[in-house]
Amino acid sequence: MIDTVYLQDSISDLWDQVIAWLPTILVVIILLILGWLFARLISALTQRLLRRLRVDGIFERVGLAEGFTQAGITRSASELIGLVIFWLVFLGFILLALEQFGLMAVVLPLQGLIGYLPRLLAAALVLIVGAFLAQFLGRVSQATAAGMGIEFHQPLGQFVQVLLLVVSVILAVDQLGLNLTLLTETFTNLVTVFVAGLVLSFALGARGVAGNILAGYYAREQFPLGELIVIDNQEGTLEAIGTLSAEIALGEDRIFIPNARMIESQVWVRSKSKSVGSSEGS
Repeated sequence: MIDTVYLQDSISDLWDQVIAWLPTILVVIILLILGWLFARLISALTQRLLRRLRVDGIFERVGLAEGFTQAGITRSASELIGLVIFWLVFLGFILLALEQFGLMAVVLPLQGLIGYLPRLLAAALVLIVGAFLAQFLGRVSQATAAGMGIEFHQPLGQFVQVLLLVVSVILAVDQLGLNLTLLTETFTNLVTVFVAGLVLSFALGARGVAGNILAGYYAREQFPLGELIVIDNQEGTLEAIGTLSAEIALGEDRIFIPNARMIESQVWVRSKSKSVGSSEGS
């Protein structure tokens, strides 16, 4: 036989608990709705700001957009950042809702995770900006070296790009709070030794090479290719001015003259209409 009194008491207790929790449940529902709306608003404003700043174009130039596509991510950079902002804001409201239920065992670890997220975002920002600067300065270095006629301009640009990428990675990891003192000091010492060795080699054993490189830069500005020139009593057509030497065609033969001689010697340039003499001395 069913104990109706016990059943009525159980239902009554359950109903009392529901009534007691009802204000809290309503507060949680309101918090979640407001949080969702506020997160959507902040996300939309962030995406609009990023589009005005042309962040998507920066990601494409750096090459990150192509990496996202290869990984199967179809969203743009501004949409991805907006999505991250949405969940960060909404997660904060979810934590407030969980606190209303007294679930501190869940809230505290999530609060620790959220507290660490700014470091992750800062590290990601350092990587993005570092990758953009590395590519930009690498191209500038390559173009400058190419304009000076340095034949190894492409490896030079790649070296600058890799060096700046390594520096960006170290700075990004440092933003995460990891101790990289030993790694940073080692990398700094290696770069210092490399630069010092490079400077020493130019100062001692490569003074002539450095002089020819600089002379080639000025020779390209002064002597047009394809013109007849006379240097050291030899007349020929100036075919090219390389990193270290100039190529002159003497009929079927060719001679290579150090760029420094092009600047330091007396050079006659003969145009098609008339002969023009120009003398350059050091």
